[in-house]
Amino acid sequence: MNINKKSIIELITEDNLEKALEHLITLAKKYDQDLLSTAIHQSGRIRSLQKQEENGTITPGQATRTRNQIRAAVTSIVRREVGHDWDSPEDGPEQKKRVVLFLAANPRELDPLRLGEEIRKVEDGFRIATLRDTFRFKAETAVRVRTITLAMQTMEPEIVHFSGHGSGEEGISVENDEGEEIVIPTEGLSRLFRLFKPHVKCVVLNACYSQEQAEAISEHGIYVIGMNEAIDDDASIKFSVGFYQSIGEGKNYKYAFEMGMFHISSSLEEATKPELWKDGQKIA
Repeated sequence: MNINKKSIIELITEDNLEKALEHLITLAKKYDQDLLSTAIHQSGRIRSLQKQEENGTITPGQATRTRNQIRAAVTSIVRREVGHDWDSPEDGPEQKKRVVLFLAANPRELDPLRLGEEIRKVEDGFRIATLRDTFRFKAETAVRVRTITLAMQTMEPEIVHFSGHGSGEEGISVENDEGEEIVIPTEGLSRLFRLFKPHVKCVVLNACYSQEQAEAISEHGIYVIGMNEAIDDDASIKFSVGFYQSIGEGKNYKYAFEMGMFHISSSLEEATKPELWKDGQKIA
């Protein structure tokens, strides 16, 4: 049986909300991180209702009204958010795609960056890559700490790309709920990637003064690209385009790094800033 929009709506019609939400969560893990959070929330509402019914803390009439409200909410979500071309086969093993998770942050009090342009150019590159069907590219903007941790756990990316502001020894800058700057310290980043080293193979810190974070993360056996100084928008975007062009053609991380360097080689000053680290050592 294929899990898709039609099959989920059929389950809702049959009043099998639990199974419908289970299938919705399966699809959301593949296609939409925001939808995943919504589906998990609705699934929690169903479990809470079931416990109330078991404990006798809700009347049958109240339970029916609550279930109808959840059914209406889930139906609306599926019709509005789930794509007609989304499909996930339940039977047989599915080829696992290599996930590239692009995280972007530009707190409002810091200098504006052309993050949208970088995301668009990298994504466009994957669309025309020879191995495009083996990759899944997912971008998260205005990232907060919880955005990062949820995406890392649910998507299990092979490559994690952070584009934004670096703070040198302090760490990298993300946003709080008001869009203001908070800094994830180097020690915290090292702790995070220690948890995910079984599947994260490469981290790109496209942020100024991110050398120290690159070194710390690389100690977990991960390839990490960091910047030893401030790097301008044009150079950082060109580097990303060159790097992911090679990744999309099946090249290894060292080769892709060198291709990124070639893309910024016309500016000798900018071409000295990216560095490649592995096992706590600078290797390029």
